[in-house]
Amino acid sequence: MTWLIFSFAALLLTVSYGLVSKKALNNEEKNLDSIAYASATFIIVGIVTLLISFLTDFSTNDFLALVDPNIAGLLILNLLFYTIAPSFYYPALKKLPLSIVIIIYSLSGFFTFIIGTLFNQNSFTYASLFGSLLIFLSVIIVTLRGRDLKISRYIPLVVVSTIFYSAAATIDQRLIGHFSTSFYLGFTFGIPGVLLLIVNRVPWDKIRQPYLPKNYLAVFFYGLFASTSFYCVFMAFRTGGTAASVYSILATEAVVSVVASAIFLHERKHMFTKIIAALIASLGVYLLIS
Repeated sequence: MTWLIFSFAALLLTVSYGLVSKKALNNEEKNLDSIAYASATFIIVGIVTLLISFLTDFSTNDFLALVDPNIAGLLILNLLFYTIAPSFYYPALKKLPLSIVIIIYSLSGFFTFIIGTLFNQNSFTYASLFGSLLIFLSVIIVTLRGRDLKISRYIPLVVVSTIFYSAAATIDQRLIGHFSTSFYLGFTFGIPGVLLLIVNRVPWDKIRQPYLPKNYLAVFFYGLFASTSFYCVFMAFRTGGTAASVYSILATEAVVSVVASAIFLHERKHMFTKIIAALIASLGVYLLIS
């Protein structure tokens, strides 16, 4: 049952770094630029996971894979997707309640399934179709509430980000076998972390904000929680957990995040509607991965 402990740890850590991000971006005293913050957290996660790689599962095959022409093209495309996705996600996270963002982000399961099916990585089932419809229903529910809150113009940003995250996740499935897990995670976080600043032309005064004494703890804890979360998922697989069982637990993220947001971020408006939408989204994700 060790895999079960690692799976629940990954779930709680995932929810935790979402809370840390939202709290940091909402803090008026910190005055953090969303892209600069995303870049800093990505770079920290990249550094930490690369260090884990060098201490655990690193091999020379990782460097050989980087220069393999059959792999390099997909890897470059994936780095681009992992740069574009947070360019939409974090500005939306700064403006939208975390509880709404997480529910809409459930669409990533649907988009990953569709893209994987198109490239023959997934097989179509009626359960997956029903799961997709449930996810769409949950998004429609929070979108309608978003209109009440006059924040609906940020919702498309989250949807676009999920498409790019989903495309990147589909490519991950093809590339991860050529690298050690922690090295691949470190590389696909660290490089986009730098590219985010270049693509979005973030000025230096904003780039340095996350590293100021008043801000660096938020970046540090995000990096710590995120890195440990990814490591726990990896360890859950290594200790006997199957993809279906581990991701079934992670699928409850929407529900846990909605409750945690109400407790720690005081996002209690339309609470009943959010919980219903989160339950529907979690069930939809579960059906997609089952």
